[in-house]
Amino acid sequence: MAYGTLNADLVNGIGSSGINGFRLTLTTATPVTTADVSAAGTIYMTPYTSQVIGLYDGSNWQLISTAQMSVAAASGTNQVFDIFLDYNGGTPQLVTLDWTNDTTRATALVYQDGVLCKTGDLQQRYLGTARTKTGSQVSDTIAFRHLWNYYNRIDKDMYVEEPANSWTYTTATIRQANANTANQLDFVIGVDEDVVKANVYTTAYNGTQNVQLVVGVGLDSTTTMSGIHPKGLSATGAMTLVASHNSHTGIGRHYLAWLEHSQAVGSTAWYGDDNAPTIAQSGITGIIRC
Repeated sequence: MAYGTLNADLVNGIGSSGINGFRLTLTTATPVTTADVSAAGTIYMTPYTSQVIGLYDGSNWQLISTAQMSVAAASGTNQVFDIFLDYNGGTPQLVTLDWTNDTTRATALVYQDGVLCKTGDLQQRYLGTARTKTGSQVSDTIAFRHLWNYYNRIDKDMYVEEPANSWTYTTATIRQANANTANQLDFVIGVDEDVVKANVYTTAYNGTQNVQLVVGVGLDSTTTMSGIHPKGLSATGAMTLVASHNSHTGIGRHYLAWLEHSQAVGSTAWYGDDNAPTIAQSGITGIIRC
């Protein structure tokens, strides 16, 4: 591992505090992954725009040049944790810190010269947040965006399809689509600065006229719709139903569930791919900056 202080006499001070050319990633030497990465046990801090970062030494900011670094994911299952780069006396190292639960930090972040650092140890610069999905493993996939960068964020898509051909649900109680717990987008956010976006697209049919049909997006809920979810009224054929959600979700782990509701009249059929996935496909899709 190569590291060093760049022109220390020239760059000491807050002028170097805003510099960070790295991204956190689950794939070595790949700052931006476009394919799903599941069950990764290592988090990498990989050069993206540069291999330089500013670190606070307790008195001044130092510009540090370093090659890729790595750290093991937090131990345990369903554990949210922060990732920091510690100045460590001039020998930088990545460290992690577990949260108390999915939405509560055990140790708060604090600004030093406009840079988020660990409270009580300003030499630890905050880089991002992650969550283990299974024991000591992190996933960054279209359904589970569990690695979040504070710096050099990019838009990443989220997407889940319902694999069933169709199902019947004619009940005036909101539930997750097809009672399938996989019909949701799962993600983690370290600092609440960006809006998370999601849309549901599906098709339903009820042979009785003017039956109210609704789909929606539930923020951390399978029983309450949030965002925009206009109702549809059944007619003589199948109808397309759409809902959207755009909001700040707060920090930590959250999910956006695909929900459905039918007035309890007649029989409502809901369609996944209607046994023709190349022609029609229902699902929930979204965008997150991470």
